[in-house]
Amino acid sequence: NDHHYYNVSYVIPKSEGTPMYFVQDNNQFIRIHELSNRHRTAYSVNLKFGFPFYGHTINKTLVATGGFIYTGDLLHSALVGSTQYIAPFMANFDASIGKNETEIKYYDNGTHFICTWQKIYLQDQQDAGPFTFQVILQNTGNIYFNYIQIPKVKISNAYHDHRIGLSDAYMSQHSTRQHIARVITLYNKIDLDKEKIFNGVSVVFDMDQICNTFTDCTSCLANRSKRHNCSWCDDIQKCSDGQDRSRQQWIQAQCHNIHPDDVCPNSMEDIYDNFHFSSSSSSSSSSSLSSSPSSIVHFEQRKQSSISSFQPYSTLQTFRTILITLLLSVLILSLIALTVTYIYAYRNPTSPAGMWLLEHRPSNYIARFKRSTGSI
Repeated sequence: NDHHYYNVSYVIPKSEGTPMYFVQDNNQFIRIHELSNRHRTAYSVNLKFGFPFYGHTINKTLVATGGFIYTGDLLHSALVGSTQYIAPFMANFDASIGKNETEIKYYDNGTHFICTWQKIYLQDQQDAGPFTFQVILQNTGNIYFNYIQIPKVKISNAYHDHRIGLSDAYMSQHSTRQHIARVITLYNKIDLDKEKIFNGVSVVFDMDQICNTFTDCTSCLANRSKRHNCSWCDDIQKCSDGQDRSRQQWIQAQCHNIHPDDVCPNSMEDIYDNFHFSSSSSSSSSSSLSSSPSSIVHFEQRKQSSISSFQPYSTLQTFRTILITLLLSVLILSLIALTVTYIYAYRNPTSPAGMWLLEHRPSNYIARFKRSTGSI
């Protein structure tokens, strides 16, 4: 089944048995003791890898007694279980009923996070018997539901929602004079066919190439289609269709006003316009650029080396300009000081400066020269 963000496959066995993708516990699982004897409780688990959920990287999850994993950042009793969940079998489970036989445990090997709800009972339907099921989160974004023991009973929604599937939403903030309102908007939800969920079944969620999984403009726009209307916002360096957890950042940066026919910045046309080829090598450079992608890299390296070769000359010119400016400033200041001193000494002959000027006036030096030569 095609659900826009995920392709869903039901792996139904010919006879009841172990699901195809089920992971056995060979003493590598960690039991979550904090959830033992608990009801409507969740435990936080840090993942050893970044798990792309709807393309958004998740590093921490909340494993709930209610048979689901919460992937949101905002913790609120009204929100947990309502959206942003991975629910292999969400229901009103109570881990205290099964006593020691009931276990909620997980295993993380760095590429797969596996969580198993083993022999857990419904609080308001204990006669139905124990349930055992499993979820696997893969670092590729794929998700697997495995069902070991699912009693044939109609699950009640009276005290807890019964859901099987995925859901995601984005959060936005709206400021008023009194407070800041946080709004959660559901943008996608996948509900599985509950009639197909029984012993031995595996369900595979194969994540599609969602817009926000692309990290550069070229790959983003190359995958633009009717299925995913991807756009690249250069201001925030993100690819999106406007419907993901980065929506508020997308709107604040005015990325939603991007024209659908926009092209990537810094294209090859920009490079040709900004770089001047010499007449002796223009034809050969043009032919090499059209031959292979590796020649494009070579061209960009040539452009960079050409620019860097002018940097030493530019630095030398700047140093010379500064030096000349300093010398001229010192010379002008010296002339001004000398002129002011001369005027002051001339008008005040009894001052030290005036006495020095009288002793060293030009007429004294002329008289001394004549006496030394015998002219007088």
